[in-house]
Amino acid sequence: WYQRRVRGFPGTQTLKIAVDTHYVLRISTKTELKVSEVLVNGTTILLCQKGDDGEKKVYECDFVTDQIDRTAKKERDVLALQIPLPVSSLQVPIQCKYYSLKKKGVRWGTPLKNISINFATTEEGVAMVTATKFRRFM
Repeated sequence: WYQRRVRGFPGTQTLKIAVDTHYVLRISTKTELKVSEVLVNGTTILLCQKGDDGEKKVYECDFVTDQIDRTAKKERDVLALQIPLPVSSLQVPIQCKYYSLKKKGVRWGTPLKNISINFATTEEGVAMVTATKFRRFM
């Protein structure tokens, strides 16, 4: 789930994440890049390749939120994703709020299908996010 917010917070969209929950993080690449791990809030998680159709590769890992505290009322956190690439790392900060499953707020907003992240590499080899889009279930 995610919610569009314009007032009061730096980002325009907030990803809603339940604490004490198991998620599967799926990363799809349309390039020849091989990705072996992702860092989530500074913790390294190994990826397992689940598919390769010649046009894109799909990787998955488990993301468990049992060691994460709920976000305080009227506050936001950052889910910091870092994807190591051959020359540099792609840094993807995502504004989020961690909820208890007992709170109704975790399911308010729009159902999330995926987050699409486009990036480009500079001549120096530095990867930079060029667009981040939250996509909803139709």
